[in-house]
Amino acid sequence: MEKALSFTSLNVPLKYEGPKKIEELFDNRQFHSRLSVGVQGKRVMRVRPQFNVWSMCLAGLFIPDVGLNFDELSDLAETAGLTVGIGDNRVNGYGRFRGSIVEVK
Repeated sequence: MEKALSFTSLNVPLKYEGPKKIEELFDNRQFHSRLSVGVQGKRVMRVRPQFNVWSMCLAGLFIPDVGLNFDELSDLAETAGLTVGIGDNRVNGYGRFRGSIVEVK
């Protein structure tokens, strides 16, 4: 099943409204979070990027004959976004998204 989908690019830009330079993002508290987290039994401050409204568009090739149909793939994207998310702070509930797949012929 892992060969049912192949993406055409490894570098996909995040689309959002706001500053594009790292320094400007860091200066604007809307685009990062600073939280105390436990690491190896100690509390440390972590600064992570934060985008509340964002999107990305990934192009890929889907091959339905290897054990996964389009509806199942679409359900996977939706479920993964709601239950798993992306990023390194998913364990605390961050990184959830609404995933959808659009078929282009």
